[in-house]
Parts: sequence; structure tokens; C-alpha cells
Amino acid sequence: MGKGSSKGHTPREAKDNLKSTQLLSVIDAISEGPVEGPVDGLKSVLLNSTPVLDSEGNTNISGVTVVFRAGEQEQTPPEGFESSGSETVLGTEVKYDTPITRTITSANIDRLRFTFGVQALVETTSKGGPESVGSPPAGSDTA
Repeated sequence: MGKGSSKGHTPREAKDNLKSTQLLSVIDAISEGPVEGPVDGLKSVLLNSTPVLDSEGNTNISGVTVVFRAGEQEQTPPEGFESSGSETVLGTEVKYDTPITRTITSANIDRLRFTFGVQALVETTSKGGPESVGSPPAGSDTA
């Protein structure tokens, strides 16, 4: 048996550097006939029971845009809602060297959007610890 090092190495979890941005477009409060707008602008718009703006006008939820239509007969559709879409979650794990094929049979589909998700992007270092993939190693001057 060879002589081992007297110092052990304790692996440490790398910092979470995964960033993700999703876009949600919603048409809500569809009515029959003309209606009045939100009483207090974005203070009246709630997402998960949280107003977009608080009572002082400070932002609770950033990145929200609201477009109001009163329900008039000759109004234009809000931008981005000229057509509709739906998402189908496949829940399929993509693995190296294992192709995945899906067939679409609807004649009404004219475009596709793919969304991929990852639980973690890490690799194991030669010392057995995790290291973020895509980030330069600690002490490196390259980006």
C-alpha cells in the first residue's frame, strides 16, 4: 500500500449560478360587453394575492405590463395575442447519444417553442468535489 496524504479534502457545494427567465402572457377577466378599468391601476392587479404595486406605489412584482381593453365591439387585440397557444409538458430526460423524437399531427400548428430545464450543471473535480459547469475555476483569470 502506498502512503496517503495526511490531509483530507472536504468537498463543498458550488454556488448556484443558474439563471432562468420565463415569459407569461395572460388574458384575464374576459367579460361580455364594455367594462371599466382597474380602480387603482397596477395596485389593483394581483398575482398570487400580491398587488403588483403596494399602496405607496412601490413595486412588489417587477416586469409586469398590463394592457386594458374595455370590451368595445371594434377594439384591436392586445399585442402578442393575435393567436393562441398551448404547452405540452413531455417530462422526458434528454441523455447523451439517445435521440428523442416526437410527431406533431395537428394541421393547425404553425410554430413550435421548446423549453428545456436542468436541475443542476455541475461536474466532479479530481478531488471529488462539485464544481459549477460554465464558470471559470476559483482563481482563474479567464471568463
